[in-house]
Amino acid sequence: MDGYEAELIARGPTFTTDGETLTGSVHIDDLPDPAAARAFGLRRAELPPAPTGSAAAPARQPA
Repeated sequence: MDGYEAELIARGPTFTTDGETLTGSVHIDDLPDPAAARAFGLRRAELPPAPTGSAAAPARQPA
């Protein structure tokens, strides 16, 4: 996510309760306000999906 590295806390796939069926993905970001979150979401919607089997980004350690 070019331009959002500093704000990215974690990202990864989501699954059904069986832990096998992929349902989508989640991004956890530390953004300053709703407008920044909306800009992030709209930009993300324009990008191609991540390759199947891509690894989740590691969680950021608290400062």
